[in-house]
Amino acid sequence: MKRNVIKKRGVKKLGLSWELEPLQNELFYVEEQTAKNIQTKIKTATHLLFEGENYFSLQHLLLDYTEKINLIYIDPPYNTGFKQDQEGFFYHDKRSEKHHKYKHSAWLNFMFHRLVIAKKLLASDAFMFISIDENEFAQLKLLCDEIFGEDNFIHYLIWKKRSTGGQVKDGSIISQTEFILIYAKNKKYAKLNKVCNPKAGNEKWRDFRKSGGQWQQRYRPKQHFPFYYDEVTAELTLKRINDQQIEIIPQNAQGEPGFWENGLETTAKRLNNNELKIFLNPKTKKYKILQLEMASEYQNAGNFIDIPSVNGSVEIKMFDLAFNNVKPLSLIKYILALASGENSIVLDFFAGSGSTAQAVIEWNTENNYQQTCIVCTNNEYNLCEEVTYPRLKRVIKGYVNSQKKKYSGHKQNLKYFKVS
Repeated sequence: MKRNVIKKRGVKKLGLSWELEPLQNELFYVEEQTAKNIQTKIKTATHLLFEGENYFSLQHLLLDYTEKINLIYIDPPYNTGFKQDQEGFFYHDKRSEKHHKYKHSAWLNFMFHRLVIAKKLLASDAFMFISIDENEFAQLKLLCDEIFGEDNFIHYLIWKKRSTGGQVKDGSIISQTEFILIYAKNKKYAKLNKVCNPKAGNEKWRDFRKSGGQWQQRYRPKQHFPFYYDEVTAELTLKRINDQQIEIIPQNAQGEPGFWENGLETTAKRLNNNELKIFLNPKTKKYKILQLEMASEYQNAGNFIDIPSVNGSVEIKMFDLAFNNVKPLSLIKYILALASGENSIVLDFFAGSGSTAQAVIEWNTENNYQQTCIVCTNNEYNLCEEVTYPRLKRVIKGYVNSQKKKYSGHKQNLKYFKVS
C-alpha cells in the first residue's frame, strides 16, 4: 500500500491509494429453481438463497430491495493467499503484485464494487457488519470510510476465537482474535439495540453520593441536603425528628461538600421504597448513605466477544457436512441482537456454508420473529449445492445425523435462485 499524499494549500492529506478498475457490464439472468424450494408453512418467513457470482446477485437485488435491507453481515475472503477449500482470496497478493502497482489492489477492487451496491441496498437506519482479520483490517477501514463516510463508522467488535494453545512456532505471537467493522448507512437514524444482561436482577449497594467528574456542590446545589439518622432507633429520615439524630451530608473524605445522586423528591420516594440505607464505614467510623442498584434486563453491548471458533465446526458437523472457518451461530446471533428487529431483512452476500441463514432461522423461532434472510454464495467446488443448500434444508426440515443426533427443524420457507 502506498501512502497517498495530496498537497493543497500547505496541508497534507493521507488516504487510500489503489488501482480502481471499472467492471464491464455483463448480461446475466436469474432463474428460480422451483424444484429446490422448501415450503413448510405459509404464514411464516421465506428466505432467499442465490447461487452464483455475488456481484450479479447484488445487482439483481437492487430491483426489489434498494434501501430495504435492515442489516448486512458479511464474512469476505481475508486475502491471506488462496488455497483450494481454504480461507483466502483467489486474486491473492502474488497476482496483485504481478498485475498491479499496489499490493492490495485486486482485493480492494473486489470489495469496492460490492460494497458500493451494498450501501444502496441498506435502509436509512440500517447497519453493515464486516468480519476481517489483521491482513486487510487497515485497508478495509479506509475503504469503508470512503464508501460509507467516516462519520458513519460506529465501532468494531473484537472476537476472541481461540486460546493460546496449539502447535505454533516458538517465539511467535498467536493470533487469537478477528475483527468486525460496524458502519451505519446514516448514523443520524441508526440505533443499536441493547443486549441481554447476564447479571439481570442482581443487586448491589453503592455510594449514594455523586463521585467522579463534577461532583462538587456548586454543580448541583439543589441535590445537597442532609439525612438524619437515629442510632438508637436505627431510623433514617430526611427531616429532623429529635436532637439525638446525626446529620449526614454529602461530602468527601476532606470534608468538601458534594451532592446526592437524586433530588429531594426522588430521594424521598427511594427512601420509602427501601432503596437507600445507612452504612458505617469500619475504618473511618463515619456514616454514608448507600443506594440499591439492580442490574437491568438489558445493557449496552461491549465490543469484546469470547466465542470459540471451534463451535462453528461442531454446528455444521451436526448436519454431516464439513467446511473450513465456519462462523459460530452465537457470534452471528450477537450481531442480530445488536442490529436487527422483529421483521428485519438480513443480507449476507458471502454466505459460505450458510451460518447466517441458520442463525436467522433459529433467531426467528427463539424470539417469535419474522425476519427474512437473503444469502448469496457461489458454487465453486459445489459449495452451494453440496453444503449451503443441504444445510439450510436440514435446518428447516429437521435432521437426524449419522451419530443418531436429532436436530428439530424450524417451520420456515426457502426459495432457491440461480444466477447465470
